[in-house]
Amino acid sequence: MLGFGGMMFAGGGQTALWSAGVARSAYSTYFGSSVDFFTQENYQTRAGAVLPSISEDMGYGQTFVYMTYFRPPTSGDWTFSLSTDGGAFAWVGTAPHPAVFDFPGADDGHTIIDARGDGTRTVSRTLSLLAGSYYPFFVFGGKPPGGIVGGGRVTLSWSGPGVAQTSDGAGYLFVPQVPAAMAAGVYVRRYAGSWLTDEAVFDGAATDIGARAWPDPSDQGGANVSLDVRGAIHVPRAGSYSLSLTAQDRAWCWIGGNAASPTKANATLVSDAAQTVKLPAGLTPVRLRWSATETRSLALQARGAGPLQFFYNTATNGL
Repeated sequence: MLGFGGMMFAGGGQTALWSAGVARSAYSTYFGSSVDFFTQENYQTRAGAVLPSISEDMGYGQTFVYMTYFRPPTSGDWTFSLSTDGGAFAWVGTAPHPAVFDFPGADDGHTIIDARGDGTRTVSRTLSLLAGSYYPFFVFGGKPPGGIVGGGRVTLSWSGPGVAQTSDGAGYLFVPQVPAAMAAGVYVRRYAGSWLTDEAVFDGAATDIGARAWPDPSDQGGANVSLDVRGAIHVPRAGSYSLSLTAQDRAWCWIGGNAASPTKANATLVSDAAQTVKLPAGLTPVRLRWSATETRSLALQARGAGPLQFFYNTATNGL
Protein backbone atom coordinates (compact mmCIF):
# COMPACT_ATOMS: atom_id res chain seq x y z
CA MET A 1 0.00 0.00 0.00
CA LEU A 2 1.26 3.46 -0.93
CA GLY A 3 0.05 6.68 0.67
CA PHE A 4 -0.19 9.78 -1.53
CA GLY A 5 -1.87 12.33 0.73
CA GLY A 6 0.76 14.96 -0.08
CA MET A 7 -0.01 14.89 -3.81
CA MET A 8 -3.75 15.49 -3.72
CA PHE A 9 -5.75 18.60 -4.56
CA ALA A 10 -7.87 19.28 -1.48
CA GLY A 11 -11.53 19.50 -2.45
CA GLY A 12 -12.43 22.34 -0.08
CA GLY A 13 -9.48 24.61 -0.87
CA GLN A 14 -9.20 23.95 -4.60
CA THR A 15 -10.09 26.97 -6.72
CA ALA A 16 -10.24 25.18 -10.09
CA LEU A 17 -13.60 24.15 -11.54
CA TRP A 18 -14.08 20.54 -12.57
CA SER A 19 -15.83 18.68 -15.36
CA ALA A 20 -16.38 14.94 -15.61
CA GLY A 21 -14.08 12.97 -17.86
CA VAL A 22 -10.57 12.25 -19.08
CA ALA A 23 -8.45 14.45 -21.37
CA ARG A 24 -6.92 12.27 -24.10
CA SER A 25 -4.45 13.14 -26.85
CA ALA A 26 -3.44 10.80 -29.67
CA TYR A 27 -0.03 10.74 -31.33
CA SER A 28 0.98 9.04 -34.57
CA THR A 29 4.21 7.74 -33.04
CA TYR A 30 4.54 4.68 -30.81
CA PHE A 31 6.50 5.71 -27.71
CA GLY A 32 8.29 2.35 -27.58
CA SER A 33 9.70 2.79 -31.09
CA SER A 34 11.71 5.92 -30.40
CA VAL A 35 14.06 6.65 -27.53
CA ASP A 36 13.49 10.32 -28.34
CA PHE A 37 9.71 10.22 -27.85
CA PHE A 38 9.86 11.74 -24.36
CA THR A 39 12.11 14.58 -25.47
CA GLN A 40 10.57 15.41 -28.83
CA GLU A 41 8.21 18.30 -29.52
CA ASN A 42 5.27 15.88 -29.64
CA TYR A 43 5.58 15.13 -25.90
CA GLN A 44 3.74 18.13 -24.53
CA THR A 45 0.74 18.88 -22.37
CA ARG A 46 -1.89 19.13 -25.10
CA ALA A 47 -5.63 19.44 -25.20
CA GLY A 48 -7.47 16.65 -26.99
CA ALA A 49 -10.69 14.68 -26.78
CA VAL A 50 -12.55 14.40 -23.48
CA LEU A 51 -13.65 10.82 -22.75
CA PRO A 52 -15.76 9.36 -19.94
CA SER A 53 -13.14 6.74 -19.00
CA ILE A 54 -9.81 5.17 -19.97
CA SER A 55 -10.81 2.10 -21.97
CA GLU A 56 -10.26 2.02 -25.74
CA ASP A 57 -8.38 0.48 -28.65
CA MET A 58 -5.47 2.17 -30.39
CA GLY A 59 -4.24 1.87 -33.95
CA TYR A 60 -0.88 0.33 -34.77
CA GLY A 61 2.00 2.72 -34.18
CA GLN A 62 0.02 5.08 -31.96
CA THR A 63 0.45 6.49 -28.46
CA PHE A 64 -2.49 7.71 -26.39
CA VAL A 65 -1.86 10.04 -23.46
CA TYR A 66 -4.53 10.47 -20.77
CA MET A 67 -4.76 13.06 -17.99
CA THR A 68 -7.45 12.91 -15.34
CA TYR A 69 -8.08 13.37 -11.62
CA PHE A 70 -9.54 10.58 -9.48
CA ARG A 71 -11.89 11.66 -6.69
CA PRO A 72 -12.65 8.85 -4.22
CA PRO A 73 -16.06 9.06 -2.52
CA THR A 74 -14.73 7.21 0.54
CA SER A 75 -11.39 7.29 2.35
CA GLY A 76 -9.41 4.07 2.43
CA ASP A 77 -7.45 1.68 0.24
CA TRP A 78 -8.20 1.84 -3.48
CA THR A 79 -6.78 -0.69 -5.93
CA PHE A 80 -6.04 0.52 -9.48
CA SER A 81 -5.55 -1.95 -12.34
CA LEU A 82 -4.03 -1.17 -15.73
CA SER A 83 -4.94 -3.76 -18.38
CA THR A 84 -3.38 -3.81 -21.84
CA ASP A 85 -2.37 -5.98 -24.74
CA GLY A 86 0.05 -3.30 -25.92
CA GLY A 87 2.26 -1.23 -23.61
CA ALA A 88 1.11 1.09 -20.83
CA PHE A 89 2.34 3.11 -17.85
CA ALA A 90 0.42 5.02 -15.17
CA TRP A 91 1.60 7.72 -12.78
CA VAL A 92 -0.06 9.42 -9.83
CA GLY A 93 0.98 12.82 -8.55
CA THR A 94 2.71 15.35 -10.81
CA ALA A 95 2.96 14.55 -14.51
CA PRO A 96 6.15 12.82 -15.66
CA HIS A 97 8.66 14.93 -17.51
CA PRO A 98 11.41 14.05 -20.00
CA ALA A 99 14.09 15.38 -17.67
CA VAL A 100 13.24 12.77 -15.04
CA PHE A 101 11.74 9.92 -17.07
CA ASP A 102 14.11 7.87 -19.18
CA PHE A 103 12.36 5.28 -21.35
CA PRO A 104 12.22 2.30 -21.09
CA GLY A 105 11.88 1.92 -17.38
CA ALA A 106 13.47 4.48 -15.10
CA ASP A 107 11.10 5.32 -12.24
CA ASP A 108 10.71 9.09 -11.91
CA GLY A 109 9.30 8.76 -8.41
CA HIS A 110 5.63 8.82 -9.44
CA THR A 111 5.26 5.63 -11.49
CA ILE A 112 2.76 3.33 -9.84
CA ILE A 113 1.87 0.85 -12.60
CA ASP A 114 4.20 -0.56 -15.25
CA ALA A 115 2.23 -2.77 -17.63
CA ARG A 116 4.85 -3.46 -20.28
CA GLY A 117 5.41 -6.95 -21.65
CA ASP A 118 4.12 -9.45 -24.17
CA GLY A 119 0.50 -10.54 -24.47
CA THR A 120 -2.55 -9.44 -22.49
CA ARG A 121 -1.82 -8.53 -18.86
CA THR A 122 -3.16 -6.61 -15.88
CA VAL A 123 -0.98 -4.92 -13.27
CA SER A 124 -2.45 -3.51 -10.05
CA ARG A 125 -1.37 -1.25 -7.20
CA THR A 126 -3.16 -0.17 -4.01
CA LEU A 127 -3.19 3.44 -2.79
CA SER A 128 -4.45 4.98 0.44
CA LEU A 129 -6.67 7.93 -0.57
CA LEU A 130 -8.81 10.55 1.20
CA ALA A 131 -12.46 11.10 0.28
CA GLY A 132 -13.30 14.19 -1.79
CA SER A 133 -9.72 14.94 -2.86
CA TYR A 134 -8.57 15.10 -6.50
CA TYR A 135 -5.60 12.87 -7.28
CA PRO A 136 -3.90 13.51 -10.65
CA PHE A 137 -3.37 10.50 -12.91
CA PHE A 138 -1.24 10.47 -16.05
CA VAL A 139 -1.44 7.38 -18.31
CA PHE A 140 0.49 6.40 -21.44
CA GLY A 141 -0.85 3.64 -23.71
CA GLY A 142 0.75 2.52 -26.95
CA LYS A 143 0.43 -0.02 -29.73
CA PRO A 144 3.51 -1.23 -31.64
CA PRO A 145 3.62 -0.48 -35.38
CA GLY A 146 3.21 -3.09 -38.07
CA GLY A 147 1.25 -5.58 -36.00
CA ILE A 148 4.28 -6.79 -34.05
CA VAL A 149 4.04 -8.15 -30.50
CA GLY A 150 0.75 -7.42 -28.80
CA GLY A 151 -2.26 -5.33 -29.58
CA GLY A 152 -3.25 -1.99 -28.19
CA ARG A 153 -6.23 -1.83 -25.87
CA VAL A 154 -5.69 -0.03 -22.58
CA THR A 155 -8.11 0.10 -19.63
CA LEU A 156 -7.78 1.70 -16.20
CA SER A 157 -10.13 0.25 -13.57
CA TRP A 158 -10.40 0.47 -9.78
CA SER A 159 -12.11 -0.86 -6.69
CA GLY A 160 -12.35 0.50 -3.18
CA PRO A 161 -14.37 0.57 0.05
CA GLY A 162 -17.82 -0.66 -0.94
CA VAL A 163 -17.06 -0.31 -4.67
CA ALA A 164 -16.67 -3.36 -6.94
CA GLN A 165 -14.07 -3.14 -9.71
CA THR A 166 -15.18 -0.74 -12.45
CA SER A 167 -13.76 1.37 -15.28
CA ASP A 168 -16.78 3.68 -15.45
CA GLY A 169 -15.48 7.17 -14.74
CA ALA A 170 -18.84 8.72 -13.80
CA GLY A 171 -18.46 10.27 -10.37
CA TYR A 172 -14.76 9.34 -10.16
CA LEU A 173 -12.77 10.95 -13.02
CA PHE A 174 -12.53 14.71 -13.58
CA VAL A 175 -10.59 17.30 -15.60
CA PRO A 176 -10.16 21.05 -15.04
CA GLN A 177 -13.07 22.87 -16.67
CA VAL A 178 -12.41 24.85 -19.86
CA PRO A 179 -12.84 28.55 -18.98
CA ALA A 180 -15.63 30.52 -20.67
CA ALA A 181 -14.74 32.22 -24.00
CA MET A 182 -11.60 30.09 -24.22
CA ALA A 183 -10.72 27.23 -26.55
CA ALA A 184 -8.14 24.53 -26.05
CA GLY A 185 -4.69 25.19 -27.53
CA VAL A 186 -2.74 28.29 -28.51
CA TYR A 187 -2.99 30.78 -31.39
CA VAL A 188 -0.04 31.02 -33.77
CA ARG A 189 1.03 33.79 -36.17
CA ARG A 190 3.99 33.58 -38.56
CA TYR A 191 6.23 36.47 -39.66
CA ALA A 192 8.82 36.68 -42.41
CA GLY A 193 12.33 37.28 -41.11
CA SER A 194 14.18 36.50 -37.92
CA TRP A 195 14.01 38.39 -34.63
CA LEU A 196 17.63 37.34 -34.21
CA THR A 197 18.70 39.85 -36.84
CA ASP A 198 15.70 42.18 -37.24
CA GLU A 199 14.25 43.82 -34.12
CA ALA A 200 11.21 45.03 -36.10
CA VAL A 201 10.20 41.66 -37.53
CA PHE A 202 7.06 41.40 -35.36
CA ASP A 203 5.93 44.86 -36.53
CA GLY A 204 5.50 43.50 -40.04
CA ALA A 205 2.64 41.68 -41.73
CA ALA A 206 1.55 38.43 -40.09
CA THR A 207 0.17 35.21 -41.53
CA ASP A 208 -2.39 33.64 -39.21
CA ILE A 209 -1.57 29.97 -38.75
CA GLY A 210 -4.52 29.72 -36.38
CA ALA A 211 -5.34 27.57 -33.40
CA ARG A 212 -3.01 24.71 -32.63
CA ALA A 213 -2.57 22.33 -29.73
CA TRP A 214 1.06 23.33 -30.04
CA PRO A 215 3.14 24.92 -32.83
CA ASP A 216 3.66 22.24 -35.44
CA PRO A 217 6.87 22.01 -37.52
CA SER A 218 4.74 22.10 -40.68
CA ASP A 219 3.49 25.55 -39.64
CA GLN A 220 6.95 27.07 -39.52
CA GLY A 221 7.21 27.61 -43.26
CA GLY A 222 10.89 26.89 -43.72
CA ALA A 223 13.95 29.02 -43.07
CA ASN A 224 14.17 32.58 -41.79
CA VAL A 225 10.77 32.81 -40.13
CA SER A 226 9.45 33.83 -36.71
CA LEU A 227 6.41 32.64 -34.78
CA ASP A 228 4.33 34.54 -32.24
CA VAL A 229 2.43 32.12 -30.01
CA ARG A 230 -0.29 33.47 -27.73
CA GLY A 231 -2.52 31.90 -25.12
CA ALA A 232 -2.87 31.19 -21.44
CA ILE A 233 -1.82 28.42 -19.09
CA HIS A 234 -4.62 26.95 -17.01
CA VAL A 235 -3.14 26.06 -13.63
CA PRO A 236 -5.30 23.64 -11.61
CA ARG A 237 -3.31 24.18 -8.43
CA ALA A 238 -1.24 27.17 -7.29
CA GLY A 239 2.40 26.35 -6.70
CA SER A 240 5.91 26.25 -8.10
CA TYR A 241 6.43 24.92 -11.61
CA SER A 242 9.69 24.08 -13.32
CA LEU A 243 9.48 25.38 -16.88
CA SER A 244 11.90 24.38 -19.62
CA LEU A 245 12.10 26.07 -23.02
CA THR A 246 13.91 24.24 -25.82
CA ALA A 247 14.29 25.66 -29.31
CA GLN A 248 16.33 25.72 -32.47
CA ASP A 249 17.51 28.37 -33.13
CA ARG A 250 16.18 30.73 -30.43
CA ALA A 251 12.98 31.30 -28.43
CA TRP A 252 11.67 33.52 -25.67
CA CYS A 253 8.74 32.98 -23.29
CA TRP A 254 6.73 35.47 -21.23
CA ILE A 255 4.39 34.41 -18.45
CA GLY A 256 2.08 36.81 -16.64
CA GLY A 257 1.93 40.57 -17.16
CA ASN A 258 4.92 40.83 -19.50
CA ALA A 259 3.12 38.68 -22.08
CA ALA A 260 1.16 41.74 -23.20
CA SER A 261 4.28 43.78 -24.04
CA PRO A 262 7.13 41.35 -24.69
CA THR A 263 10.75 42.38 -25.12
CA LYS A 264 13.87 40.28 -25.10
CA ALA A 265 14.89 41.93 -21.84
CA ASN A 266 11.71 41.10 -19.89
CA ALA A 267 11.34 37.46 -20.98
CA THR A 268 10.56 34.92 -18.26
CA LEU A 269 12.48 32.19 -20.07
CA VAL A 270 15.03 32.09 -22.87
CA SER A 271 16.03 28.90 -24.67
CA ASP A 272 17.70 26.64 -23.74
CA ALA A 273 17.06 27.15 -20.07
CA ALA A 274 14.88 26.09 -17.18
CA GLN A 275 13.41 28.20 -14.40
CA THR A 276 11.10 27.68 -11.42
CA VAL A 277 8.07 29.97 -11.55
CA LYS A 278 5.29 30.39 -8.98
CA LEU A 279 1.90 30.34 -10.71
CA PRO A 280 -1.54 31.11 -9.23
CA ALA A 281 -4.50 28.80 -9.77
CA GLY A 282 -6.57 29.69 -12.82
CA LEU A 283 -5.50 31.37 -16.07
CA THR A 284 -2.12 33.01 -16.54
CA PRO A 285 -1.19 34.67 -19.89
CA VAL A 286 1.65 33.00 -21.79
CA ARG A 287 3.43 34.08 -24.95
CA LEU A 288 6.28 32.62 -26.98
CA ARG A 289 8.35 34.09 -29.75
CA TRP A 290 10.52 31.86 -31.87
CA SER A 291 12.99 32.64 -34.64
CA ALA A 292 15.17 30.44 -36.78
CA THR A 293 17.32 30.50 -39.87
CA GLU A 294 16.25 26.92 -40.74
CA THR A 295 13.16 24.77 -40.16
CA ARG A 296 13.57 23.84 -36.52
CA SER A 297 11.62 22.80 -33.43
CA LEU A 298 10.10 24.51 -30.41
CA ALA A 299 9.09 22.96 -27.08
CA LEU A 300 7.83 24.36 -23.77
CA GLN A 301 7.66 21.78 -20.99
CA ALA A 302 6.47 22.07 -17.42
CA ARG A 303 6.63 20.04 -14.25
CA GLY A 304 5.26 20.97 -10.87
CA ALA A 305 2.18 21.01 -8.68
CA GLY A 306 -0.15 19.66 -11.38
CA PRO A 307 -0.48 19.12 -15.14
CA LEU A 308 -0.89 22.33 -17.15
CA GLN A 309 -3.24 22.93 -20.07
CA PHE A 310 -3.10 25.64 -22.76
CA PHE A 311 -6.07 27.76 -23.87
CA TYR A 312 -6.49 30.85 -26.02
CA ASN A 313 -9.07 33.64 -26.04
CA THR A 314 -11.41 33.07 -28.97
CA ALA A 315 -12.46 36.74 -29.08
CA THR A 316 -8.94 38.11 -29.44
CA ASN A 317 -7.22 35.04 -30.96
CA GLY A 318 -4.61 35.17 -28.24
CA LEU A 319 -4.13 36.33 -24.69
